[in-house]
Amino acid sequence: MDCIKTLHMIMCSPDELKQAQADFAVAWANAMQRNSKPPRTRFAANGRVAERLTCPVARQIILTTEEKWSE
Repeated sequence: MDCIKTLHMIMCSPDELKQAQADFAVAWANAMQRNSKPPRTRFAANGRVAERLTCPVARQIILTTEEKWSE
């Protein structure tokens, strides 16, 4: 069954709508309690990508980008 048909069925039935709202509330609360992603860390350039490149233009682009992102 596609999403539109499911949504239509839920919207036409007060009991189904009430159950869907309860399911969404529980799912949202569970998602907020979960810490599935590590905390964000600042990007730190180390120059290692440029070491693997042989093309001088690509190397310069990488070095310039790393330099500006590390400031």
